[in-house]
Amino acid sequence: MVMKLSKLTICGWILISLLLFLGNTVVAQCIKIDSLEALLVTAQSRQRVDVLNELSVQYRMANNPRVALDFANQAIGLANRLDYQTGLARAWVNEAIVVYAVSPQNKNFQEAIQSFNRALRIHKRQKDNKGMAETYTSYGQFYFDIAYANHTYYDSSVTYLEKAFELLKQSGAEGTPTYSDLAEKLALVYYEK
Repeated sequence: MVMKLSKLTICGWILISLLLFLGNTVVAQCIKIDSLEALLVTAQSRQRVDVLNELSVQYRMANNPRVALDFANQAIGLANRLDYQTGLARAWVNEAIVVYAVSPQNKNFQEAIQSFNRALRIHKRQKDNKGMAETYTSYGQFYFDIAYANHTYYDSSVTYLEKAFELLKQSGAEGTPTYSDLAEKLALVYYEK
């Protein structure tokens, strides 16, 4: 006996499957945030900066840029007091990514650019090519997100993604997931441009 499924039944199963998948993703995100917040209670010194930075990333991914910005700013303050340059650079990148999302105005756009540049200066001083490549990637993605919304800044996106690509290439990272992801982003920018 062959069972015939109606379009409505098939669509129903697809919808249920999608909701279960997305629900699991949201639950996993909440669990990660809860774990990080619990760790923050006891974290000290550089570990606290790292946890603050990761909380900023997780809240950004959970589409809560105001909280993400608050954690980034806390990380900036603590990393400055500790003179923890790597944590400070990451915090500046986190701030750059979310400050414009909180309020997309020209003032915040300029603040985001300044934050990216602060992170790059730290990585250059430390001769941290990996950190520079990650920052250039975020910088290029930032410009791409703006370009996608209003069809400008594609050239800036290409510039920073190519810089990241070149740094990864020089460091022998060809064939790694990071290198492949970056190549995919660059191809997407060229395609949209």
